[in-house]
Amino acid sequence: MMDEKVTLHYLGHSAFLWVMPCDTRLLIDPYGNHPNLHWFLKPCPRVDCDIVVVTHPHFDHNAVDGLQGQPTLFRGPFDLRGEGFSIRGIMAGTRARMARNSVSGI
Repeated sequence: MMDEKVTLHYLGHSAFLWVMPCDTRLLIDPYGNHPNLHWFLKPCPRVDCDIVVVTHPHFDHNAVDGLQGQPTLFRGPFDLRGEGFSIRGIMAGTRARMARNSVSGI
């Protein structure tokens, strides 16, 4: 397994797609426009994914309504293990005193 790598794709703004060596696909923070605020000229790319992590409930990190398929969605602390990977979502405070997740352990 030494030659197998995680591939990271930047999708724009806050969104990243991680593809694990076992082909598990993890999407972090799909973004979207607020009904009254149009920050983004292009929508977040629609990608196939198995897991979605939302770090906090702002519209620019939480556009899960348009997701394809039925991925597993994490919004709070979690531990996830798969073939060749493990991910831990932890709570951390922000200036706005919100809770969010971080992905670690890959």
